[in-house]
Amino acid sequence: MAGQPSSVLDIAERLDGYLAAIQKSPINRAARRDYAYEMDSVETAAATSIAAVAATIPLLESIGAELVILNSTADGGMPHTRAPNLICLPASLANSKELRTTLIHEAIHVHQRLHPDLWRSALVAAGWSPQPATAVPSALKERIRINPDTLACPFWAWESRLIPLPLFSFTNPTLGSASTEWYDIRTGALFRDPPAPFARDEKAALEHPYELLAYRLSNQGIDTEEGLTEALIPK
Repeated sequence: MAGQPSSVLDIAERLDGYLAAIQKSPINRAARRDYAYEMDSVETAAATSIAAVAATIPLLESIGAELVILNSTADGGMPHTRAPNLICLPASLANSKELRTTLIHEAIHVHQRLHPDLWRSALVAAGWSPQPATAVPSALKERIRINPDTLACPFWAWESRLIPLPLFSFTNPTLGSASTEWYDIRTGALFRDPPAPFARDEKAALEHPYELLAYRLSNQGIDTEEGLTEALIPK
């Protein structure tokens, strides 16, 4: 993991345009103004520990995921994925007690990247519908925290009506300060309380159905491709 060529991030950028999207968004640039998005290294013992935990997750191997260690400030220290199969971890996560769950969560995001049709079908069956960017007013789109895990298909509506949006306030935006609000397509209303089916879910997971399912399934310990498929499309 340590010493990987920086070209893996260059390739990712050519495929997903994540950093370019940030540069085009004043509020996203401001929220990341104190962070360095670059590769880092970890001590040999920590790298060995990460590798040992990763080896216990069959999903990582079956999807061909590649682990990349970034500066601990990159994206505010939040693990994330990049195209086509990168799992980006902050160096500070090496000794976390949540490492295994985090790796499963991010592996699920890679699976989402690799199998968009499967996930689309599962979400539609669960009551979600993909929405065009035009469904969200420009004033709200300007405040959305860009998430590399959901960038390819950012807008989904619950019951064809309610779109969750991770929104910054305009005052001193930081990555940790964005909060999910629900935009009602029919009325134009914006509110913070989630629909009843999601009231018990962690608030951070509600910004997008990809995040919600990654949160739920990783907490269930589903760590195989077969287990994911069965969970998404039960027989």
